[in-house]
Amino acid sequence: IMPAGSAVRERHVPSKRSDIAKALVSAFWTKVRLRAASLLFTAHAKPSCSFFLGHTRFATSSAPTVRESHPHRFSPPQRFAIWRRTPEGWQRKVERYEVHVTHNGDLDYWPLFGVQRTQRELGAWLRRVLHCKAAVAGCDSVKVAGIVELLRTQGVWRLSLRLAYQQAASPSFDDTLNGKGLAMTEGALGEAAGAADAVFAEYVGGGGV
Repeated sequence: IMPAGSAVRERHVPSKRSDIAKALVSAFWTKVRLRAASLLFTAHAKPSCSFFLGHTRFATSSAPTVRESHPHRFSPPQRFAIWRRTPEGWQRKVERYEVHVTHNGDLDYWPLFGVQRTQRELGAWLRRVLHCKAAVAGCDSVKVAGIVELLRTQGVWRLSLRLAYQQAASPSFDDTLNGKGLAMTEGALGEAAGAADAVFAEYVGGGGV
């Protein structure tokens, strides 16, 4: 999880005779400068670390469009309460959260509750489980980003409980798609996360490790 608001994503599909490197770098640094200006008076104006994640082509077996290009992201940026352990102890802060992924290869199927589902079925299931209301690109690499988003839960009670619920309750695939049966609503997840967050805060506040 990057420091709040510090991730910058830029994607570019060149015209026939354009220089992709120059266009991409120019657009990227424009976004970096705008982000730096917006963070000038915040605690994250100077991130403690920097790295680049990139890919030089659009997603495998997909159209050469910006929408299908790397880096991929399943859900739009969100804000979560994130716990981090520091030299001063546990600290909780509400931060902007997003997952970016670059991916080589093909994701054709993924096992869900003992059944091999196509990447399109997986995408529909992930939209429900991740409560993603935004449209999702059709390429397989976006589904990889969704899987990482589901499994990467460290420091966030909401995400940890979301994954634990799927692993323990195992609601049926059809119920999840239709919002029936044991499918967890966004409201119920928020209430459970709030309760867990409060209990953990009380625990660490009382000297718990």
